[in-house]
Amino acid sequence: MKVAELLAAIEALDLRRSALALEQEEAGQRAKTDPTVRQLRQRRAGLEGDGQHQASALKQLELEAAELAGRARSHEKAIYDGSVRHPADLQRRQHELETLRGKVQALEESELAQMATQEKTSAELLEVVDQLALREREVEQMRAADRLQAPELAEEISSVQAERAQLAETLTPPQLRTYERTAARRRPAVAKVTGGTCSGCRLPLPSRLIQEARQDQLVTCENCERILLL
Repeated sequence: MKVAELLAAIEALDLRRSALALEQEEAGQRAKTDPTVRQLRQRRAGLEGDGQHQASALKQLELEAAELAGRARSHEKAIYDGSVRHPADLQRRQHELETLRGKVQALEESELAQMATQEKTSAELLEVVDQLALREREVEQMRAADRLQAPELAEEISSVQAERAQLAETLTPPQLRTYERTAARRRPAVAKVTGGTCSGCRLPLPSRLIQEARQDQLVTCENCERILLL
C-alpha cells in the first residue's frame, strides 16, 4: 500500500473515531438532565405558581363581592321594610345601594375574567404535563438504548484505535507529522487526484507533482497543502 493510501486509511479511521467519540459524548449528555425536560419542568412550575396566584386572587374577589353584597342586602332591607323613615336617610341609603350594586357587578365581571384566565392556565398546565411525560419517556428510552450500546461503542473505539496504531507503525515519523499537521488545519487531509486536479481545492496540479505521487512519494498540493492520493 502506498504512503498516501496508508494516510488516507488513517484519516478514515480518525474520522470514524471522532464520530464514535461524538456518539459517546452525546450519550453522556443524555444521561444528564435533558434540556427539553428541564425547560418543561420550569414551565410546569411557572404555570403551577400562576395557578396558585390566580386562585388566591379569585378567592379575594369572591370575598370582596360577598362582603359588598351583604352590605347591599342590609341597605335593601332597611329601605323596603319601612325602618327608614327620614327622607334624607332613605335617599342616602338608596344612593349607597346603587353604588354597592355597581361595585358588586364590577367584581363579578372581574371574577369571570379571572376564572377564564385560570381555566386557560389549567389547560396549558395539562398540556405541559403531557408533553413532559412524553419527553421523559423518550429520554428514558434513549438512555436505555445508550446503556445497551455503550459496551459495543467502547469496543469499536478500541478496535479503531488499534487498527490506526498498526497502520501508523508502517509509516515514518515525518510522514505521520505531515499528515497530522495537515489534518489539524483542514479536512480531508488526503485529497484524491482526479483528472489532474486536486479534489480538495479543485485546482489543476503540475504534472511534476502527479509524477512524484506516482513514485510513492508523499506529495502535497501547492495550493491547499493537502496530501495527494492517486
